[in-house]
Amino acid sequence: EDSRSCSSSKILSFIRVFAEKRKDRPRWLLAFAYVVFGLYTLVVFGIGDIQYLYLMSPPLCWTSTLIGYFSALRYVAGWIAAFLLVPLFSKILHLNDTTIALIALLTMIGSLVLEAFANKTWIMFLVPAVGICGGATQPVLRSIMSKLARKD
Repeated sequence: EDSRSCSSSKILSFIRVFAEKRKDRPRWLLAFAYVVFGLYTLVVFGIGDIQYLYLMSPPLCWTSTLIGYFSALRYVAGWIAAFLLVPLFSKILHLNDTTIALIALLTMIGSLVLEAFANKTWIMFLVPAVGICGGATQPVLRSIMSKLARKD
């Protein structure tokens, strides 16, 4: 087995996942899940630097200390969602992965809209509270993709 992450055998097996005929689910569903996951990842990685620029400019004009507090609060809220809310939604409330992903995406969108119109520090600190379920998006999307792929 080749241990390199971008070896030709691993690339071919990745392509084979989409090329194989499926009896239980259409192939486009797995491809769609990968596209959604890719777009979500681009948003999450791209938002960080833009968010810091937004926080440092008027009307907020935050210091690096305040940005650090906000970042810590945002990451803790994401961890709470991933470790506490996902099991709560799936085991206790019996919601399926798609419903949890939609809830997570909607709360994330809500937090981004609130952030876009925040002009005071206290409003900005509400953003992680509104988007607390947004941290559950990535693990739930990975779960959906794992269930769509075959076991082998």
